[in-house]
Amino acid sequence: IMNKEIKSEFRCFCIKDDNVVCIEHKINKKGYYDLPGGKIKEKEISSVESGFNETTGSDIVDPIYRGLIHVEYPKRNYTYRIFIAEDYVGEIKSNSKNNAYLLPISELISKKKKFCSVVLLEDYLTLLLDKTKKFEFKIVSDENENIESLDVNTFN
Repeated sequence: IMNKEIKSEFRCFCIKDDNVVCIEHKINKKGYYDLPGGKIKEKEISSVESGFNETTGSDIVDPIYRGLIHVEYPKRNYTYRIFIAEDYVGEIKSNSKNNAYLLPISELISKKKKFCSVVLLEDYLTLLLDKTKKFEFKIVSDENENIESLDVNTFN
């Protein structure tokens, strides 16, 4: 087994009513839908707030850390720290790297090109919204974000 470096980032599920804040990449993985996120710097919560703002133009309200998503691709591994929020303030705006939207969850999950983490909205929405539980997902994916296997553990 080739030792692949693990990249650490965060993603935010900002779920308001039956809608979710999401982005569509314009450069790398062009046309793929993803969740707002970025790299984690020194202060975790300020990284989450500034990363959400950079990708969506709006401010996330009270993001709560809920768990991890590990994604193993053929050539690289990612660990995403997952934050859940129920609101944002300001207008959602696109930028030079990505378009930003507030979409109905059903519309986002019907998109053909979407990152693995987005797929969790389909089968694990109840878990994502259950504040009493933390979770850890392990996903194996091909380079086109097609999930080959998925395991989930939950903790109280």
